[in-house]
Amino acid sequence: MCPVCGVLIGEAAHQRWPGDLTITSVSGHLVQPTRVSLLMQLAEQEAVAATTASQRDRALSRLEFLRTNAGELVYDLSCPARHRMLVTMPRLVRAMRRTPARWVTLPGKD
Repeated sequence: MCPVCGVLIGEAAHQRWPGDLTITSVSGHLVQPTRVSLLMQLAEQEAVAATTASQRDRALSRLEFLRTNAGELVYDLSCPARHRMLVTMPRLVRAMRRTPARWVTLPGKD
C-alpha cells in the first residue's frame, strides 16, 4: 500500500528458496527492478528541472536513497494517485515477512 495515500499499489509474492520476488501492479503488469544508474540519472534531471523547492528536495532525497542503496535491487513504484516511491527488494521482503496482515504498507527509507 502507498505510504502517502494508503491506496493499493499492487501484489507481491515472495518465495524464499530459490529466492524470488514477483510484483504485479494494480493494472496487472509485472513490475521489474530498475537499474540504479538509470534512476540516478532521472533523479538528477528532476532536480535540475524542478520549479519548486519541494520538487528539488524530493529529487535530491531520491538521489541520496539511490546512492545509499546502489548495490541493491530497487523498484520505482507508483500508486494510482501518482505518488512515486523507491523501495529495495530486501526491505520489501523483510516487511512482507514481518507483517501478520495480508496488506503491507511500503517501508520508508533506511
